[in-house]
Amino acid sequence: MSGSAGARRKRTERVQSQGPRRGGRRIPLIWIGAGGGALLALVILAVFFATRPSSGERQAQVAGPTTPGASSPEQPTSDGSPAPPVDAGPRPGRSRALLEEIGGKLPHLVDREGGLYLEEGGATFPILSVRLGNPVAASEMGKIEIDAGLLSADRPGLGSSLVALVALAKAAGFGAKSAGGDSGFVYEWDFLLGFHLRAEDRVVLAEGVATREALPGGGVTADVGTVAKAVERFEAAVGPTLPPLARTVLFDLVGLLADRDGEAEIDEFPPSFARRLVRHGWLDRVLPEAAREHARALEAGLDEATRFRPIETFKGEGLALTKFEDAFGKGGWLLQAPARTAYTLTPPRPHYHPKAWEGLRDARLVVELPGGVDPNRREDFWKETTALRLFHRGTLLASWEKEAGFRADQAAWRRVVPELGSGGVLKTLLPPHLLLVDLAGDVRALFTPHGRLVPPQDATPAESDRFLAEAVAALPDPPHLDLFGEYFFQYVYDSPDTANPSLVGNKKQRGDIHQTARETLSSVFGGMCRGDCDDLSEMYAEIATRQGKLAHVLYLPAHAAAAWA
Repeated sequence: MSGSAGARRKRTERVQSQGPRRGGRRIPLIWIGAGGGALLALVILAVFFATRPSSGERQAQVAGPTTPGASSPEQPTSDGSPAPPVDAGPRPGRSRALLEEIGGKLPHLVDREGGLYLEEGGATFPILSVRLGNPVAASEMGKIEIDAGLLSADRPGLGSSLVALVALAKAAGFGAKSAGGDSGFVYEWDFLLGFHLRAEDRVVLAEGVATREALPGGGVTADVGTVAKAVERFEAAVGPTLPPLARTVLFDLVGLLADRDGEAEIDEFPPSFARRLVRHGWLDRVLPEAAREHARALEAGLDEATRFRPIETFKGEGLALTKFEDAFGKGGWLLQAPARTAYTLTPPRPHYHPKAWEGLRDARLVVELPGGVDPNRREDFWKETTALRLFHRGTLLASWEKEAGFRADQAAWRRVVPELGSGGVLKTLLPPHLLLVDLAGDVRALFTPHGRLVPPQDATPAESDRFLAEAVAALPDPPHLDLFGEYFFQYVYDSPDTANPSLVGNKKQRGDIHQTARETLSSVFGGMCRGDCDDLSEMYAEIATRQGKLAHVLYLPAHAAAAWA
């Protein structure tokens, strides 16, 4: 691709984040080909049945709680005083009807003498009704909707945690305005928050209660247009200082800075990699000294767009739950509590296995840190990581803990990341692993069952030796060795200018500059090295040789590979 400003690669990015969901009942609309009068009647019926209480709710409004000690609903009389509680014993067939609305028998739902109860850990909550497939339970703070998915997952601590959360909510003054009324809360489990109660503008966690706060400007992130303008100024200023070939490939790269990632070809780097290079000072390696002051202005514009801003936040005493994003949609949820800090985001995409991404794109990585450690303010925060967990739709795939080490559910992992190899390609590629990344997506460490691998922190020989020693232990076989290429190495074309080898080429303007393993490691920026096929093969061969294998780099037609015995 040429370096002209008008020929930039356009990409779209799929942005996903996870956090407290908002409530609200949806009314399904079904279009049926019919005349105007019949259509109006159908719409009226659809709205009536969608907003009408379910049979369980209608019965609960009359029956009230079903066990001794549970609060009874009180309906105000005509003079405004509470009506006496309605006698509400179990009804024959009532529990069966509730179970049918929920969708069948679930763990911890007990059918006893015509009544349905949630029982777990010594706690008991009567089920009053069903709302959109979710059971509604009576509690000391009023009716609570329980996520049916939480029940089907059979999570230990379900009942005892609800007791503790209800007590916290009551102490904070949350709950129904009248006994037996609707509390407005849903009981859920989340991989970041654990068991919690959620309402539209508040959340109750084991760590405390938090209320939604308005943000200045409505939580709007920076505009990527500021980056595009900074690029224009940069090109105008440094263009005259560069030879034509260097100018072309440099402008091709910086022209991507304002773009979002998309479905790039396997031998093209995404815009996020261009931003990683510029964020970490790569321009100083490729610009003449007289032009480096213009790099500072471009970096400042990019920093403004990639700085994380809160776009949604809940705060309480010593507690904050915030969703951060930059102008490109990158970021995640951050929980800050006195004894615990944690954040969650989508795991990085493997470079060479798009099929695996079909499962991993729905996974979520949770990074646990001690209380008081802010990953947005401390560059070395990752060194204090206490735990990593990777979930896929609520199922734990793999974890690492400071004391327990690495663990993985092999069967669950392969359901999400199936064995993909065919022909001469290994089927066991992408074995269970965890990649520690920060909110910006920069690689901080890789964890495997065999050890931890931290990317080079600088270009010194000592750092290269340290990295290679860790790689020998953490990547002992071909499936694990492949993880270096998936996460620590970005394929790029070599510089077309031998006088400026740190430049990055493109499909039309490229050279062939060979790198040793140490030279590849010295190209690291933001935890990621760069090079082409022969450079990657040299890395594989170097690690395999240090593992005691007889390794060689094989030069093939228009390609290179590593092999060993």
